Amino acid sequence: MERNQYRTLDRVGTVQGTKGGGFDTPRPYRTVSGRYVPDYIVAGVQPGDWLNYTRSFPNGNYNVYLRTSSQGRQDVRLDQVTAGSATSNQATVLRGEFLVPNNQGLTRFRYVPLTDSAGNLQTLP
Repeated sequence: MERNQYRTLDRVGTVQGTKGGGFDTPRPYRTVSGRYVPDYIVAGVQPGDWLNYTRSFPNGNYNVYLRTSSQGRQDVRLDQVTAGSATSNQATVLRGEFLVPNNQGLTRFRYVPLTDSAGNLQTLP
């Protein structure tokens, strides 16, 4: 399987999970024209790595979840870029953390909510 399908120059792996490869569970909202389109999986992330996967969403309030699998307990932070989005000198603000449990497998995915440091669910505008 090709390691960098989403962004070819990334240091971490970005591949589409496939039912046959055991990486993903088909969900109805991921079906386009009768064909299942698997989510991308970001693999090989190391402590201290910083990844920028920018998305634009319609105005509204959102609860954010990280779909993850892990063989070790870890905290993953979500920062919002507030200035300099097109530069390497970006200003960011912490929006919360995903408290990822050890689910004892790289293909045992679960959804982890974005929370504050006390574990309270965060709603983002």
